[in-house]
Amino acid sequence: MNEIKINWLEKLKTALIVITIKGELRQPQNYAMGRVPKGQSRWHIAQQYIYDIDRILREMRAATSFVSSLPEDDFLKNHSISREDYIMYHQGYLLDLTHQLKDKACQLIKAVITPEKDYKKKKLEKKTKLSGLLKDSNVKKIPRLLEFLTVWDDDTQNGPIAKALKKRTNYHHYKNPLPSVQSYMRANSFSSMLDPKFLNQITEYGKKKLKEEAEKNSTLWHLDGSREMSNLLSEAEKNIDNMAKSLMKYYKFSTFKEDVDLINKYLKLDDLVRAKRASYSLDSLLPEVKTVIDALRKVLLEIFGENLSAIYVTGSIFREDFIPFISNLNFVIVAKENAKKEELLAKVFLKKISREAGFLTEIKVFSKDDFTAPVSEKIRFICLTDGLLLVGENLLEKERLPKVCFNLAWVLNKDFKDYVDKVTEKLKDPLVVLSKNQLSFIAREFIKKCYWLSFSMVIGNHVIYTTSFKKIRELQNFYYPENKKLNNNLYKFLQAGIRVDREMLIEVVESYGKKLMPLYEMMEKYCDNDNPQLDEKFTIQNKE
Repeated sequence: MNEIKINWLEKLKTALIVITIKGELRQPQNYAMGRVPKGQSRWHIAQQYIYDIDRILREMRAATSFVSSLPEDDFLKNHSISREDYIMYHQGYLLDLTHQLKDKACQLIKAVITPEKDYKKKKLEKKTKLSGLLKDSNVKKIPRLLEFLTVWDDDTQNGPIAKALKKRTNYHHYKNPLPSVQSYMRANSFSSMLDPKFLNQITEYGKKKLKEEAEKNSTLWHLDGSREMSNLLSEAEKNIDNMAKSLMKYYKFSTFKEDVDLINKYLKLDDLVRAKRASYSLDSLLPEVKTVIDALRKVLLEIFGENLSAIYVTGSIFREDFIPFISNLNFVIVAKENAKKEELLAKVFLKKISREAGFLTEIKVFSKDDFTAPVSEKIRFICLTDGLLLVGENLLEKERLPKVCFNLAWVLNKDFKDYVDKVTEKLKDPLVVLSKNQLSFIAREFIKKCYWLSFSMVIGNHVIYTTSFKKIRELQNFYYPENKKLNNNLYKFLQAGIRVDREMLIEVVESYGKKLMPLYEMMEKYCDNDNPQLDEKFTIQNKE
């Protein structure tokens, strides 16, 4: 059997791929989130229908080939199936595939010809059926498309495709028409007469004639059925190809050959939207800072001993944002097992050493199991993108960096609400005594969290990530100039430190918390379900 090459279907398939690629390149923020770009739903769905059509045609070719070239008798015997049942199974399967092909072709055409704004309407489902498409004004605009679609109308047509669809209706819902073929009935009748009980009653000549007639009619039925299946396949392939050609010509779709540069850009897109590993080095630090870090490293090694797995240094110490006596030296310590006692001891010694050297320190201690668990995704990301392995095992060597998108912004900021609630509760509790230094520390940590949360809009909508506070301010002011005053104030507080009394700090927390909470809630809603993309125009000032 000669296979027909469906050039236009392949061209349409690649054209739809190009369309979706263009959409993803224009909207990398949705690509990074793994979501369909805005305004691209119908093209993505049309592309899926193309793959369905391609699959169905391959299965139709397989069914036709299986009947055209029957397997050996031993194969049939080993699978407990007669030759007749084997043929009829594939004939019935081909009818079902023809019906599937009709539905998928209609859905493909509807996806291509329907404007995006109308495609998601509830009433559209009825219009994807053939009867609806035959009346569609958009179909009638496309040269010859209505002609090719009409071939599938089994109420008015009588070609190979329409006949197959009628047979499928009967085969599926009523009396199976496949055994009603005269050659099959004759072959079956003669085969029945070859039963040993009946053969004993007739002459040798009669036995010979029965076998000849049974074989002749069986062969005739097989050849006629195979020919009919081949004709149906050929007509279906030509028809699908012609409809694809009509769509390609009318919409003037481009293909891969015309978009080589586009494809090359797309192949790099995944790398472009992923966060980058930090390339920090101790050699880049001032000698006095290196001396302090080395002293702290020795203390931590002595305290944790054999229980130590790794130590990471993170934060502004490696950036231009570091401010002596204000910024922290952050240590992330990973112990092989639980290390509560070591943690308490380390905090005492680190506080003493760093204070003498004029630095503030903060340590976080994890067991190895906790550090590598999903719940610690945020701290692992910080160690990867804003940290340095100081000593020990590289636990993040195989860690895959996430894409820069709202999902990442949510990972970095989803603790914001809980933090605000806890800080507010602590500040308002008269039984909790807080020194000026403690109030200053709380204020800076709160402002830092506000700064990161406000940066979520740049991370999510513009696929840009940085750890530099200065760069964050520049990006915020560029993309969201309406928030320039807020961004500059937050940056100013981070650079100069904050001296506030308790009542003033309560006002700061409530004011900024209220201002940023709409963004937090919108992002929570966006990242926790399958809602469409977040509105780029939404900023932290909006109350909607």
